[in-house]
Amino acid sequence: MPEENNEKIEEQDEPLKVPEPEPIVVKPIDHTKSSNIDDDLGNQFTKTQKDDLTDAGETTLHKHDDRYIYKENTTAFIPDADYEPATKKYVDDNTLKYFKAGDTLLAQTTYDTWTSSNTPVKAKEITIQAGGELRINFTAYSGGLGVAKTQVYRDGVAVGTEQNTNTEEHTNYSEDLSGWSSGDKLQIYIWNTSGSSYVKNVNIYYLDPRTASVDYDPDGAI
Repeated sequence: MPEENNEKIEEQDEPLKVPEPEPIVVKPIDHTKSSNIDDDLGNQFTKTQKDDLTDAGETTLHKHDDRYIYKENTTAFIPDADYEPATKKYVDDNTLKYFKAGDTLLAQTTYDTWTSSNTPVKAKEITIQAGGELRINFTAYSGGLGVAKTQVYRDGVAVGTEQNTNTEEHTNYSEDLSGWSSGDKLQIYIWNTSGSSYVKNVNIYYLDPRTASVDYDPDGAI
């Protein structure tokens, strides 16, 4: 009896066998080849062109310049219909955001201002409300002694040509000066070597693109 019991115990101690699972097979995914991508003209892209078109940087493969304006465009474009785009140059040329020197009066002073100082002192000041180029015109003369000096300043800094006269006759000066910005102070400074200096009739002119000029208007029979 004892021997039989031992044999049964040995049989029970054998490990159980677990069947192995079948391996899982993953089929490869079909990738789109670059030769399968066409541009809008029906031409197949090369791999280099495809990489350029799909990278994170700027692409150069734009073949629709007749429908869109490229951001680095340098060709003039004039919109002629509502909602068409306008380039910065077109806007600058057709608005008063930037002044250009011309013959349309922008501002003027009328009082006669004088000084006997032999160092520059501010005689006139006008605040400019937009940037660009302006035509500054003014009249100056001497009180009879010394040399009367006048000069255009911007925010306390000389930007115009120093003008000199030693006569009592009213002398007119005019010059076109660029570099103005909105909020700038246009000033006229005057001084004299040994007498009195006078300045008056400061006129500022600009080019108004909204004006028109009469080119032909004969008087009488033609």
